[in-house]
This record gives sequence, structure tokens and C-alpha cells, in this order.
Amino acid sequence: MGFEFDHACTYIRANPSKFGNTDLLYLYGRYKVVTEGRCTTDKPAFYQLKEKSKWQAWSDLGDMDPEIAEEQYVERLDCLEPEWRGEVVNDPTSGWIGVSCPLPELSVPDLDKTIWDWVKEGNLGKLQELVTPDNINDKDEDGLALIHWASDRGHSNVINHLHKLDLTVINTKDGDGQTPLHYAASCGHGHVVKLLLESGADPSISDSDGFLPNNSDIDDSIKHIFDRHLKDS
Repeated sequence: MGFEFDHACTYIRANPSKFGNTDLLYLYGRYKVVTEGRCTTDKPAFYQLKEKSKWQAWSDLGDMDPEIAEEQYVERLDCLEPEWRGEVVNDPTSGWIGVSCPLPELSVPDLDKTIWDWVKEGNLGKLQELVTPDNINDKDEDGLALIHWASDRGHSNVINHLHKLDLTVINTKDGDGQTPLHYAASCGHGHVVKLLLESGADPSISDSDGFLPNNSDIDDSIKHIFDRHLKDS
């Protein structure tokens, strides 16, 4: 690894808030290629969303030459922050800890918020204004629909609204074949699991890795909701 690459890594670790998740994942994948080579680790489980994003960013690069990865890393930083070389920064960590994960969500001014920000916050009033039959099934850059985020965050009122607008959203799949029920179950939102099942969510849908919403890793309290639903149906 060259000095320029090390300096670039230090700059990014010291300034993570300057970069979006997409750029951080791009850089992370190339960092791993430079430091470790080809991805040989197992794919994380579906409920490990951040770990899976990082794994995918690395795995997608296949047998990329580490020198090319290093060049692309520096070139991307040049595009994002052309003046970075002239800044003096102190490395805040001893490794890649500070930027190995996608950023935590930062506060966004209301005027700059998108429909995705509002659904994550569970702002039903804004969503009633913005969601239409034309965009209700749109997906974000990670392949998640609005109802996936509502289920992930436990916003049952938002789920009810989305379901009333379009009955089919209840079994919408993300890019990995996961339904809202997968998200609610893995996050431990029992009230949402119950709501989704009562609204027609299909617990027999498995994702692209073969995981069902009711799998061995979810809490016993969530398993009980699935068992009760099966008994009553």
C-alpha cells in the first residue's frame, strides 16, 4: 500500500460525515480488496443489514487487482473531495472501525427530507401527502420499499395506511426476496408481525437465501405470534 492510499484512508476515517452510504460502501469494498484480497467470508444472514451491505460491496469486486482497487479508491476520493490532499488530519482510529459501516442516519432538515426520510421517522401526515398509487411500490437504492422501512421501524400506523392504498404491498419483496414480515420479525416488532399476519402477509415466503420470516434466530416471543397465527388459521 502506498502513502497516498494510507493518507486517503486516514482522511475518510476522520471525515465520515462528508460521505454518503453509497460512497462509503464503494470505498469499503476496495479497502478490503487492498488489505485482504478477494472476499472469502460467508454472506451474513438477511437480518444483518449493515453487515450484508458491506459484504456485498466487497464480494462484488471478485478478483479485482489490489493495485486497481487502490487506484479506484483514491480516484473516488479525488472526485468527492478534490482538495483532500492539502488537509492535515489526525487518524481517529487504529483501523477501519470508523468507516467500515454505513453511516448512522444523520439529522436532515425538513425541507431536504425525502419520502424515505419521512417513512423512517413514521410521519404519517407527510406520507399521506406524498404516497400515491404511482410511487407506493418504489424502492430505494438498497431495494427496500416504503413498507419494508415501516416494518423495520415498527410504524404500524404507516403500514395500515400503505396497505389501504394497495393491498399487494403486504408481501412486497426487496432485492433479496425479503418481505415486510422478515423485517418486522427480525427486528422484534411483535405488534407489527401480528398486524402483517392479520393483514394477509404470507409467512411461507422465503428469501433468496431460503430464510423464512419465522426462522431459528428470531425471539421466542415472535415465534409464539407465528405459532398462534398458524393455530388460528
